[in-house]
Amino acid sequence: ASSKKMLPALIKIEGKGSTSQERRESLSERFLFVLEGTVVVKVKDQAIRLEKNASLYFNASMPHTIENPNSSAAKVLSVMTPVSL
Repeated sequence: ASSKKMLPALIKIEGKGSTSQERRESLSERFLFVLEGTVVVKVKDQAIRLEKNASLYFNASMPHTIENPNSSAAKVLSVMTPVSL
């Protein structure tokens, strides 16, 4: 994985669940695409609501979480660069 430039991942967030707060190294970037459901992405002091088929691209070195405000599960495609395991 260390030779890869991007790290794609499928994130499933159960109803009313969230990811833990993340903060990647300097110059990290993240792209999110909502496959199912709705999520609220909190980046620093901003909350961005994303519905199915919506996307967001942001500086992943800022503190961020992904929350599911609904009772049904949400699925999000996440692509991060640089690769960080």
